[in-house]
Amino acid sequence: MGAQGHRKGSYTAERVAAEIRRAIRHGELLPGEHVRQTYWSAHVGVSSASTREALKMLVSEGLLTYDAHRGYFVTRIDPFEMAQVYQIRRVLEAEVLRNIRWPDPRELKAIREAMDAVTDQ
Repeated sequence: MGAQGHRKGSYTAERVAAEIRRAIRHGELLPGEHVRQTYWSAHVGVSSASTREALKMLVSEGLLTYDAHRGYFVTRIDPFEMAQVYQIRRVLEAEVLRNIRWPDPRELKAIREAMDAVTDQ
């Protein structure tokens, strides 16, 4: 566990994901293009495990697709659809931040205990 309570590697995975999102947004990675794990690990300077986590995150966001025998690819979405996805995300994330309630100390303790139980296995 890191000093701030994040799962080890989650910050580096987010860094990789952010860099790949940026590359997609700027047209450096094109729809249908193969996203090579080894390249992104070296490019961002993180472990292959963090890069794999980032790629899985981007699949769950719909930005990448995964083929078990070929790897990860940029999803084929036209620019209008991509703009809509990011606009919806901005609105939803802002709404969540406006309405989220931070856990009280008792709830935070229970969350940490549950997380420790899972990570200690």
